[in-house]
Amino acid sequence: MEMTKADRLKTFMMHFDLSQESLAQQIGTSQTAISAMCNGSREISAKTIFKIEKQFPQLYSGWLLTGEGEMLKPSAPELESNAEMLGRPFKATTLDEGVVQVRFFNVSPSATFDTFKEQMSEEPEMIGIIPPAGTHIDENWYVFRIHGESMAPQIQDRAKVLSKEIPASKWHTLRDCIVIMAYDNRFVIKRIVKNKLDAENYLILESDNPDVPGPRREKVSLSGIRCVFLAHSIISQRLY
Repeated sequence: MEMTKADRLKTFMMHFDLSQESLAQQIGTSQTAISAMCNGSREISAKTIFKIEKQFPQLYSGWLLTGEGEMLKPSAPELESNAEMLGRPFKATTLDEGVVQVRFFNVSPSATFDTFKEQMSEEPEMIGIIPPAGTHIDENWYVFRIHGESMAPQIQDRAKVLSKEIPASKWHTLRDCIVIMAYDNRFVIKRIVKNKLDAENYLILESDNPDVPGPRREKVSLSGIRCVFLAHSIISQRLY
């Protein structure tokens, strides 16, 4: 009989001699949650698998996610080279040393907060990157593919941008920076040119490209903001 994801989780825990309590502590969740995953009453999300892989890098996350391949990485894996893996979206699978998985999302011109939630709540697509020097990548990081020229010339159409989610408690600290933001049901990439969230509960976003159709500036109220990601670096972009 084919192993379920719950079966594979229990097999992994047995191999590493992990109790439900010890695994819960290592990945920052509750023993109750681990127990529910083990008995199949709670889905093992891609985010949970991401956390497990961070703590146990010798584990093939693809095996835990889909059952394909072996549970453990071989000591001398014959894998695709980093150069072939980098910047290409893929479902969670094996990676070369130094490459980490980051959740991946296409920011199309018609992207909405609802479509973002739907894609990320189930089994988000992942992308392999080598983290920029001095950057610790965790589950708060995303890669967004940008569509459109609103932030040209710095960010070109179809560029992939590494970004970090900013908690609501720190939104008021953002100044003159590029953000990927969901507000109301819109999902945009813009520059914050004025931040009045502390005193007046609004901020002003602006496109870098003066030739972009429509108004360059947008006023966004605090009550409408859903989530904010600070753009950190471009990981791939077309050359002209």
